[in-house]
Amino acid sequence: MNSKKIIGISLIVLVLTLLLAGGGVSINKPQNSPESSTPTTTALRVLYTDTGKSTTTHRPSTESVATTNEERADDQTKITLTLPEKKTRTRSTVAAETTPGTSYVQAGSVSPTTEGSTSKTTVNTEAPLTTEASSSTSQAPPQHSAGAIAITFDDGPGPYTAQLLDTLQAYGVRATFFVLGSRAEAYPGLISRMHNEGHQLGNHSYSHAYLSMVNSATLQSQLSRTSNIIANITGVSPVIMRPPGGYGNQAVYQEAGRQGMATIYWHIDPADWKYRDSQYVYNYLLNYSSGGSIILLHDIHKTTVDGFIRALPVLIDRGFTFVTVSELVALSPGDVYPYYWR
Repeated sequence: MNSKKIIGISLIVLVLTLLLAGGGVSINKPQNSPESSTPTTTALRVLYTDTGKSTTTHRPSTESVATTNEERADDQTKITLTLPEKKTRTRSTVAAETTPGTSYVQAGSVSPTTEGSTSKTTVNTEAPLTTEASSSTSQAPPQHSAGAIAITFDDGPGPYTAQLLDTLQAYGVRATFFVLGSRAEAYPGLISRMHNEGHQLGNHSYSHAYLSMVNSATLQSQLSRTSNIIANITGVSPVIMRPPGGYGNQAVYQEAGRQGMATIYWHIDPADWKYRDSQYVYNYLLNYSSGGSIILLHDIHKTTVDGFIRALPVLIDRGFTFVTVSELVALSPGDVYPYYWR
């Protein structure tokens, strides 16, 4: 008998011996192996905040569509995202994208004090405030309830501003106008009327320059030239400014502060400059106006003026009152409001 046959017989005898002895053969799967043959899928959820801080998210590996409790921490991959320090708001906001109250501190709450600051900015949603010194820290309080609203109009004066002023006067409503220096020169009578009828005048640059994109000399000139024009007409220099298009940065805020002004943005933007429809403006104001908020509009568009004039008595009937920005919130030169724009 050759050696191969001897080896084969020996293996058969060995197996038979193990079986007769009651032994068994088993195959062990690794503990972490999936019980199902379903292909592994991965879901990624990214969370972020308005704070500009780094945030960490988890990407869990699920064994099937119905995720079990047997997922283990070592199956998760951490992803760190670093968000920019400045949260940019553009003028492309539309009604479908705007959810009033989202990411805002509610009215009546006190926001954290800016590091190194000892005073606080207060917001009034019920009645006008008296002017007080405050820091750059402030709460942003939009809420769906009646209260004080600061309606602001940019880019004017224009051909429809007189009609707007007639309506404001008829209802005893005060507003804030962020005017361009070039248009103030063209409509000095309207600037004088705004001031005499109790409205607030703000600086909106001389020629609608995007202030964060110009050099320091141009920045200084755009602001100072406009403030001088307003002061020559009314006898009062503006204490607030708004960067055209929302294009602001630290250099803009600091220069505004040096010229005695706080920087004002907005809480609610209907994008009326883009959607030239009076019915749209009317509906937006009725649906999204919130106590304690600053609303951005443009009096150079007839559709905006018409929509606002229709909405105004309805908002008054709902219990809203209308104040200037400085009546809504007390600010100091160099402040930025709402604070999350800084």
